[in-house]
Amino acid sequence: MLKADINSQTESLSDQAISQALDLSISTLERVRKRFVEDGIEAALARKEQVNRKAPRFNGEQEAHLIAERL
Repeated sequence: MLKADINSQTESLSDQAISQALDLSISTLERVRKRFVEDGIEAALARKEQVNRKAPRFNGEQEAHLIAERL
């Protein structure tokens, strides 16, 4: 957010430059900026809860077994 601030005393960067510097997409940058403006800094820094997420197919033990078989 500080890199995009046009009112800061340091030079502000374009969305393209920020996305390249932080290795994230411009759409992610836009979503974070929107959350910051609408909900504040805490919401922008925290991951958004995924309410309709599917349950994982494997538990940790099953996943480890599958990976071990592939090696």
